[in-house]
Amino acid sequence: MCKLCGPKKVIVTETGFGAVFHPCPNCKTGTDLTPVIKRLERMVQDAKARLDARV
Repeated sequence: MCKLCGPKKVIVTETGFGAVFHPCPNCKTGTDLTPVIKRLERMVQDAKARLDARV
């Protein structure tokens, strides 16, 4: 397991308007962030579903 990113293979840098995702420089998995993007899209869909359920 990488000490910098753990099992995530991505580094998240928070900014004033959101977050920026970079591939971990210690991991040799390349620059493909597709799994991370898909996971974030699922998280957004789940959050929207929870908000819709409240209304």
